[in-house]
Amino acid sequence: MSGEWDTPWWEDGEDKGPKRRAGFVGTTTINRHDFGISRDGELTNGGSVVGSKVEITVDAEAILED
Repeated sequence: MSGEWDTPWWEDGEDKGPKRRAGFVGTTTINRHDFGISRDGELTNGGSVVGSKVEITVDAEAILED
């Protein structure tokens, strides 16, 4: 499974120490059925407990070590 996702980079001020930092926040939406997750809970009115689309957000920061 592969695809594209939007990953805007952010820079949030200066580090108060000597080490370099980098960070990013990225969000994508997948269809859970594409990954074989098809078990559905059903409500009494016929609706689903979980929708097919799942939003994933990654918020990461890295610090360069010597």
